[in-house]
Amino acid sequence: MASPSVATSSFSQVSAHSMGFCSTSSTSPFDGPVLVDKARFLQSPLRAGGPYLCSLPARTITTRSYYDSATVHQIEGYATEVLRDLHLQYQGIRLVGRHSKVAPEPERVTTVLIRMPNRPQLELWYRAAREINQLLLRHCHHGISVEIIETDLFNGNYCSPVESSHSIFPKWKNLAQEIVAHYSNNNDWIGLNCFRYGTNPRRSSNPVTVIIRVRKTCRNPFVTEARYIHDILAASGEAEVDVLFTKDATKSFVLNSTVPREATTGSVYPGVSIGVYKTGGYHPVHLGDLFNQRYEIVGKWSYGQFSTVWLAKDNRLQRDVTLKILKATASEKSKELSILTELSQLSISHPGKEHVLSLLDHFAHNGPNGSHLCLVFPSMLSDGEAMTARGKARDVTFVRTVSTQIILGLEFLHELNFIHSDLHPANILFNTNQIKLQNVLMPPEFSPVRWLPGIEVDSSALQYLMISQRPYGMLDDTNASCLMVKIGDFGGAFQSNDKNSLPMTPFGMRAPEMLNGRSLDSKIDIWALGCLIFQLATNEPLFPLMTFGCTNEECRANLSDLVTQATGNGYVGFAAHLRERLQSDFAGSTIPILCQ
Repeated sequence: MASPSVATSSFSQVSAHSMGFCSTSSTSPFDGPVLVDKARFLQSPLRAGGPYLCSLPARTITTRSYYDSATVHQIEGYATEVLRDLHLQYQGIRLVGRHSKVAPEPERVTTVLIRMPNRPQLELWYRAAREINQLLLRHCHHGISVEIIETDLFNGNYCSPVESSHSIFPKWKNLAQEIVAHYSNNNDWIGLNCFRYGTNPRRSSNPVTVIIRVRKTCRNPFVTEARYIHDILAASGEAEVDVLFTKDATKSFVLNSTVPREATTGSVYPGVSIGVYKTGGYHPVHLGDLFNQRYEIVGKWSYGQFSTVWLAKDNRLQRDVTLKILKATASEKSKELSILTELSQLSISHPGKEHVLSLLDHFAHNGPNGSHLCLVFPSMLSDGEAMTARGKARDVTFVRTVSTQIILGLEFLHELNFIHSDLHPANILFNTNQIKLQNVLMPPEFSPVRWLPGIEVDSSALQYLMISQRPYGMLDDTNASCLMVKIGDFGGAFQSNDKNSLPMTPFGMRAPEMLNGRSLDSKIDIWALGCLIFQLATNEPLFPLMTFGCTNEECRANLSDLVTQATGNGYVGFAAHLRERLQSDFAGSTIPILCQ
């Protein structure tokens, strides 16, 4: 194994180009030993491989220009053989090119990329990487690295504010001043802040971390400094807080910040901008606010590119509802209200109607940032995104029951000549009569907004930020027969004869005709439906496409390559591809039938 100096210098191969780290948290993505052997193979808690690994975050690109499909299948088969011999479960194997987004290599690094369940097995992963590499060399496949990575780390890191109830919150200003004063030679430092930072989609479970951003060109590993800063924190009673030095270029590649990526002009303590709360943007909503003299805000549910979504109490009818509040600019252009109104008013008898989210009420709300369209829906307990976040395995019965309801709802829409165009897990909603939503909401976590000096305070922004109070996993143990499933979010829907509307389908679920400019019809929903059902069954996308940092052209090319690899050998080859990734109870004659 490597000496400590080698391990330190290789740390950028593990932790998003991070250089120094001091952890007391077992939930940190960077916790644990980092070892590199003489052959330059890495063994670390969440990632293993070699002989060359790109620094994270890394872009995944196609290799179709360099290898034909038969060679790709052969190389991926060797990796599968080793993993099976070692009894290692995996979630996906692909021959890809990898490029660091922080310090891109001169050429793409050809890599057998293996995504693993979130149950790290350090020694076995390391052994598998070595054996796969040796097997490739024996068969004359030179110049190919092996990367075994936990799925959560592959997907990226989540960064969110520290809740005001945490003990470090009132201390942070003085702690930050003490850290800066202690290190007068900090010319390489660009930023100092405190976040919850890690790979867990449930952000409140990620460790509190002091993050020091330094210049991209800096070569100091900062290991000693990280330990000293941790000593300062420990002396103030915050020994459980982690310390991370990271190059500045990684900042823009943090996934899913608490507010949308376009939020760049304002300032909030600690460390999240809120520039979307301006004229034409979101309406500032707080717990207890009353809308239309009727709907009282009870909890935060989620947000999207064009709206925020809240749990509210209908004080007139004494029931829970969901309140969707659109941005002011989105309210002016939205077709969603007209589509929902038409669907709600139809007297047609169709079993799929009850599997499409119905509109209960709508109104306009005037606020400091403009006029906002507000849509009221029945309250739903969960969605497909939350159902897949914890990685719980799903059996055939669950998938059959859920997909039947989705198909009925989609058939209802298509018979009325509507194309949904935005089918993905977050837009599939789940409910059951066995649980009351207000009883399971997570406690609110507030991050007060602090205005920058010289900026005039007004009512356009929030008094505090909140992360979602939606609990993950609350329907994990619910019998599938008790679930009511509905298709929601019609912001991207349009009629099939509307040639001016563009589909909003996420890249990884786009049908081939959407990639090559062919005319579109309701079949784009059917393709997305297949991708959706697979993701609900396996908790991972059918076509695992990395989009961060990629241009639209790169995304189209990469997706086209993935589809060709999976379907290039016809439905028999596609069935084999699915059989490798689905649980054993999906095997047998069912898969080939589905593939046809």
